[in-house]
Amino acid sequence: LNENQMLAFSIVKHHLTADLHKCDPQQLLMHIQGPGRTGKTVVIKTIAHMFHKYNVQDTLGLMATSGIAATLFGGGTIHS
Repeated sequence: LNENQMLAFSIVKHHLTADLHKCDPQQLLMHIQGPGRTGKTVVIKTIAHMFHKYNVQDTLGLMATSGIAATLFGGGTIHS
């Protein structure tokens, strides 16, 4: 991950760690955007892998604005 990607990942990782340690953080809503081929899917897949690793993948909601984008990381569309 590059510096910006790592920043997004670190925010989610910190929040997940707090949640796993029962610190009861508020719900985290994050929007990742950028032009094509800038690594958005890489960041999302890395985050999803971390949730799977800790066996809490059911607590992660992955959404995109289009069906094509959603299929890249196994998510759903915002309107569905």
